[in-house]
Amino acid sequence: GALITHDSDEDTYQQKLGKYEKILTAAELVARSLNNIACVYVEVGKLEAAYVTLEEAKELILQMIQKMKRKCKKYPEVSLRSIKTALTVCAMNIGYLQLRR
Repeated sequence: GALITHDSDEDTYQQKLGKYEKILTAAELVARSLNNIACVYVEVGKLEAAYVTLEEAKELILQMIQKMKRKCKKYPEVSLRSIKTALTVCAMNIGYLQLRR
């Protein structure tokens, strides 16, 4: 994705660390926003639209986790905990929708 940029050899450790944290925060915000949109779809009875939106959020999160795992092996300070929490919330809502189908 577009959120992952190429590292410059001139970037310091701290610059790379800050960049990765910003990327993860942005991805988490997008995923949480999609989750919120899906909740609105549920409230207005558009379950299929909610499901599609949650699947999109889930895919975004999974892709980001995979990319950041590879990128951040050298940066133990970067935590994937909060984006994994967003994935859990998303998965729970997908499960809820599957039960309602």
